[in-house]
Amino acid sequence: MSKNPKKQRQIKNTSQSAKILEYMKNGNKITAKDAYELFGCMTLAQRVADLKEAGHEIKSKQLHVSKQTTISQYYMDI
Repeated sequence: MSKNPKKQRQIKNTSQSAKILEYMKNGNKITAKDAYELFGCMTLAQRVADLKEAGHEIKSKQLHVSKQTTISQYYMDI
């Protein structure tokens, strides 16, 4: 049985992933701090990887919050 690359795969850790996906689909951008405060998610990068693996187009950009600190911010073009 061949895999259909267009078909979305089931998302792991559905509860947090679904909440994060819905949040981004509503036009919001999210950082690890946001994910923890809003959804109790301590592994945003992994949830984003799960969503990408499931076929969702999620983009990221690096934010320089201080001279020595850079964080990732994730978003979707809607």
